[in-house]
Order: sequence, then C-alpha cells, then structure tokens
Amino acid sequence: MNKTDLKTLRQNYGEKRIVRVQHLDARVPAWIIWTGIVLAALAALTEWTTLLDFQDYAHGVPYAFVQTVGHIILFWLLLRGMKTLPHSLTILWWVLIISTFLCLLGYMDLPNHAAARMERSVAGVLIFFSCIMAGILLIVWFEGRLRTLGILFLLEAMGTLPIPFLSLALFLDERCYYSNLITAPITLGLIWVAGKLLLGKPAASYQ
Repeated sequence: MNKTDLKTLRQNYGEKRIVRVQHLDARVPAWIIWTGIVLAALAALTEWTTLLDFQDYAHGVPYAFVQTVGHIILFWLLLRGMKTLPHSLTILWWVLIISTFLCLLGYMDLPNHAAARMERSVAGVLIFFSCIMAGILLIVWFEGRLRTLGILFLLEAMGTLPIPFLSLALFLDERCYYSNLITAPITLGLIWVAGKLLLGKPAASYQ
C-alpha cells in the first residue's frame, strides 16, 4: 500500500473509527494464496471422513498436513495483509498459527499418543478463544469483507468446541457426525471470504 493510501486510511479511521476493507495486500505471489486456499478447503472436506466411517485413516503425516498447513498459510497471509491497518490483530494471528501448528504435531502423534491428545486439546481451546476474539474485533473495527470474515470466525468457533460437545452429549458419538454437517460449510465459507480478501487488487483495497 502506498503512502497516499495509508494517509487516507488513517484519516478515515480518525473520522469514523471504522475502516471498510474489501481487499488485503499480503505481498506474496498468487500461487501461495491459492495453495493456502486449496489445502484449507481440503481440510474442511476431510472433516466429512467421519460421515463415511473413514475415521481410522484420520491420523499420520499426510492427514496432519492436509488438516493444518492450509490454515497456517491463510492465517499468516491475513497477518501480513493486515499489518498496515489501525488494528492488525497480530497477536491473535500468531496465536492461531501456533495453535494450528500444535494440532499438526498432535495429528502426527508427536512425541507420543498421550501427548498428542493433550496437544490437540490445548490447541482446540486456544483456537476457540482466538476465533471468538478475532471475530468480535473484526466485526467491531471493520466493515466490508473483513467484517464478514469476523462473523464467520464466530460461527467457526462454535463448531470448534460447543457443537462437538453437544453432539457427543446428545448422540453419544465422539465422531460428531452432526457437527460436521454444520461446521464444514462454515469453514468453506470462511476460506472463500479469506480468498476474496487476499486475491483482490491492492489498489482498491481500502474504501
């Protein structure tokens, strides 16, 4: 973003305290953005493996990478893209990146199965609260696609912990068939909005 755009952005923020953001410039090649989008979408789709009774395959290095690397890339790109905004949410993006990396280690059963389950549990709680905070702050401080992203983060957070626990309590099935029917479409919507933000033209980024 050039100096003129940044000056205009700061003036608008000083007047309204709310910034309308339709696009973010992460300053990376488009193929990196598409890699994050595709891998994150695959992660959302593989949540349906429990519906197809493929739960036994939900472990190991390939599954760990599919489930986490796409989200790590997208969080990193959002971090880069929001650096010039009045509220960059840098700490929250780093918490999400580190938490998702803990999930990566957990799916790979590193250093052992018991530790891996603990890592996934801790990461799940961190992701839940980080998504809640990011969602609220994006809604309060921004308009446009960033606000839409915030709404989807709140819905995603509900799918991270409350819905699976409710599914387990009501249906006594730890594979959470019913929660997947809800969370997978929400995650795909979040990925689509993040992609629209990151793949837009930088010159039209801030209105």
